[in-house]
Amino acid sequence: MRISMNQASDQFLNTYSKDHAPGTVRQVRIAIEKFRKESKVEWLDAVSHFHVKQFMATHSRQQISALRIFLQACKEAYGNAGPISVPVPPILRTPSRPAISFPPKRRDKPRLWVAHTNAAAERMTFPHQKLVFLCGYLYGLPLAKVVRMALKDLCDLPMRQDFYELLEGMRYMLPAGGPAFKPWLGRSVVYARRVWRDWSGGVPFTEIVCAGDAARLEAGIRPVSGRKHRNEMLDLLPPASPVLLDRMPKLWAA
Repeated sequence: MRISMNQASDQFLNTYSKDHAPGTVRQVRIAIEKFRKESKVEWLDAVSHFHVKQFMATHSRQQISALRIFLQACKEAYGNAGPISVPVPPILRTPSRPAISFPPKRRDKPRLWVAHTNAAAERMTFPHQKLVFLCGYLYGLPLAKVVRMALKDLCDLPMRQDFYELLEGMRYMLPAGGPAFKPWLGRSVVYARRVWRDWSGGVPFTEIVCAGDAARLEAGIRPVSGRKHRNEMLDLLPPASPVLLDRMPKLWAA
């Protein structure tokens, strides 16, 4: 008996949604629908390596990962049902940060943080990506906290003009209750790190926070983290305010 893509996806999503956040389920559903639409495959046993490679060549790592979850589940569920053979996209491994041509020295770390942060900023094209970026860069918030922040928490931050304009443009797209970035980052920090890695091209979110601290020090603002270099002189610097935050570099044209 042949198994249609509609039947396979419905059964999979019904089971998958019981143990995963709605945002995660939504990402997987979108990837499945894109694959079905672009490959024009109606039956599961008609899925070939060509269809999978074609999808991998034109979509992000996040969407490829979502398709892999679906096809792997189909392989386990239907692989023994007659002659069905389901190809699964391979796992693509990338370094945790951009490759550099020389080993970094301790005094070079701030320069590397800034370089990596600028490279990541160039990849931020959507308003929600820029908002998440600025949460780390302007306010020193770790990704684990950004995942949990509600719309009210974002509105309570000291507003710099670029952050305010992004938030005003996005506020009606953000959930009124619960985590504000749930549609994109989900609820899991592990999943959010995976999403961020795709957005930034491999730059850890911690480096965004560290580059922001370096910029705050240069602008005469008290750094947020200061975990390794905290001393009394840093505490004498004034805390962040909209006026002081405006001294920090602008990453996107107004």
